[in-house]
Amino acid sequence: VFLLPLSVISGQFSNGIKLLTNNDTSGDDISLPWTIALMNLTAAAGQIFIFFTVQLFSPLITTTITTTRKFFTILLSVWKFG
Repeated sequence: VFLLPLSVISGQFSNGIKLLTNNDTSGDDISLPWTIALMNLTAAAGQIFIFFTVQLFSPLITTTITTTRKFFTILLSVWKFG
């Protein structure tokens, strides 16, 4: 809400709308709006998982799971990319 006027003034809002309405997929199998929708669904599922984990177990278990997941993500990233 706060950044909408700034994006309109800077011209980024119209650039984003043009990007979303561009029908050229450049050889991709899925269009940009569908990719954004899929990312939003994935993020929503992740939030639901976090809420259920807090409700069924405890905030400590949720924090432990999240920290362990992030640790292995960083470890894999360092291993893969150096």
